[in-house]
Amino acid sequence: MVTDYRQAGRGEVWELRGFLEEEELWEKYSISAVDPGDVDLLGYHLKELKNYVIHGMDNLIAMVGSHEDKKALVMAHGPSLLDINKSDYEQHVKITCNDFHKIEFLDDFKPDFWCGANSYEAIEEPLNECFKHDVTAVVTVPRKWQFIKLINISKKHRKQNLFTPWIWNNRSLQAVLARAFKLSRTYSHCNTITIHMIALALILGCKEIDIAGFDMSYSKALERTGKSHAGVNLSADINLFEEEDEYAQMMLDLMYLVGVAHQNGVVMNNLSYKINDLPKVLTEMNYVDIGQEFLEKNQKRQKELEKDVVYRSY
Repeated sequence: MVTDYRQAGRGEVWELRGFLEEEELWEKYSISAVDPGDVDLLGYHLKELKNYVIHGMDNLIAMVGSHEDKKALVMAHGPSLLDINKSDYEQHVKITCNDFHKIEFLDDFKPDFWCGANSYEAIEEPLNECFKHDVTAVVTVPRKWQFIKLINISKKHRKQNLFTPWIWNNRSLQAVLARAFKLSRTYSHCNTITIHMIALALILGCKEIDIAGFDMSYSKALERTGKSHAGVNLSADINLFEEEDEYAQMMLDLMYLVGVAHQNGVVMNNLSYKINDLPKVLTEMNYVDIGQEFLEKNQKRQKELEKDVVYRSY
């Protein structure tokens, strides 16, 4: 495992933390950070909001290389998750997402980390479940008033040590990954939580990442198994990844992470390869696997994404 990338990246990540502390940035944060319909939040102190954004960044920085040389199991919730033999992965660092508490398959298979990237309404219930069962939550929401509500949940449970939050536009997880591996840009805002889970496994320093339940199509999962998710039907935009732009964004972000893994000797195994038609070993994937036609078709999309995610936004 190459470690000097992470060590070299730490100082630069701390520069980013310093940016988050700058008063000039926080002058932009006003009462508009709060949902105007929620009177209970109007008196919320801006300084505390700032402190929790920095708290989330500090936690991510502390995670860099913290599980070095261990194996990770990334568990998305496609029906192919049910195909794995859980006993084979007991010693892995287990990372899951979204409504994990509604997946019966996971009832006796506690994750170490949970990732969430959605609205407060979608995240509230699983976040509470994380704190009840001592699962570390790495979570982002798009709105500042939603972020405040997440803080209140962590306070209620007194589990701030398990709470690693960031505001969507700050893109803290992507930034820490980029700085840890000395990359000039981040991946995009991301349209599937599996991307964030893989990124987290890379940040943790895992030497091998097994990815399960990565079916990449709710509609095909529903057609194949009668369920949109692993053993259950859950709320989802069923046709999301049938849309050309959404599929392109997912694949371009995946290629970014595959590149990070490949350059640093990390093996990424695709346990859902029979379903998603990607290579069994993702780190052997190249642009030929995606298809020249796809790449040419999405050159404009790639340039737009790169323009959007260049690190200078920090």
